[in-house]
Amino acid sequence: MITNEIKMTLIVGGLITAGVAYCITENKRSEARKLEAQTETKRLELYKAEQEAKLPPEYWSAKEAKANADLELEKAKIESAEHLEFDKRNREDAEKAAIREFEKDAPESYWEHKKIQETEKTKREQLRMDNERTEKLAKAERDIAKRNAEALETGARALERAVTNRTYWKSHTTPQLPF
Repeated sequence: MITNEIKMTLIVGGLITAGVAYCITENKRSEARKLEAQTETKRLELYKAEQEAKLPPEYWSAKEAKANADLELEKAKIESAEHLEFDKRNREDAEKAAIREFEKDAPESYWEHKKIQETEKTKREQLRMDNERTEKLAKAERDIAKRNAEALETGARALERAVTNRTYWKSHTTPQLPF
């Protein structure tokens, strides 16, 4: 008679054998698929090379002409961007020169208006800096207040625990008799 332990050993051994066999066959299948894919890729490359060899010389000259046209187009784009940048700088320089020329003989009202603009710009900048400084100070004060509140809360909890423990130990200890 076969005992239960032997039966269990045979079952476990069978399961392990089946698992190993499955892994081995799956690995072989995977390798076969990889080899088949490589073969297919090589076959397609060979077919493509054969088809290209059959193409007339006009195809290759057209392909070369297209590549040259693409190259020329890219060169033109680069040159166009350079010209645009150069023109932009020239326009800016011309505008600055025109402003300088105008300012040589500018009327008094122009200078007053420009002075007012500069003053307003300075005031706006000063207000912006003041607002930033005020916001930083307010944030710092809020942070300090938050830390103080947390410290007070922690201290109150510690004091409450101390009072509770003191009361507990005071009520649960037996008094010592002097004799």
